[in-house]
Amino acid sequence: MRLSELPEIDNTLRPYQVKGKQNIYEAWDSSRTVLFQMPTGTGKTRLFSSIIRDTQRLTAIEKKRHGVLVLAHRTELIQQIDETLSHKYGIAHGIIKSGFEEQTQYPVQVASVQTIVRRLERWSKKGFSYIIIDEAHHAVSSTYMKICTAFPMAKILGVTATPCRLSGDALRKLFG
Repeated sequence: MRLSELPEIDNTLRPYQVKGKQNIYEAWDSSRTVLFQMPTGTGKTRLFSSIIRDTQRLTAIEKKRHGVLVLAHRTELIQQIDETLSHKYGIAHGIIKSGFEEQTQYPVQVASVQTIVRRLERWSKKGFSYIIIDEAHHAVSSTYMKICTAFPMAKILGVTATPCRLSGDALRKLFG
């Protein structure tokens, strides 16, 4: 079963978020990587948290683990994602960040890019099915690319309000 075949159950999403989620699922049906742009304040974290819940629904239906790795580069973003997953969606997850005890039993992990890249050998054995990159305009840096390369079978979703880099580096290195 594909994510695009799951019936929508998240009645907290706005219509444009539901449409965005459908577009992401349809794009994943034919591509490994998807870059999704939404303006600041329009609910990117809520949208990808809903997608994470769908991956866990798929896990329950298929009885097959669909792990999700969420990457963020700032503590504030990790806290926002943690709060949304915990309080708005009730999704148990671990946090991979210095100062936090790793909870490897959870299929959903929210990671500091700086921390997971140093612990990549240990985590690459987890075989995540999905990687979600918050602030995806950073995704073509060497650290993000190293992480994505470590999970060659994972579908990748990048979300950002600004789908360009000040350096001029093309996001096409990761997002087709």
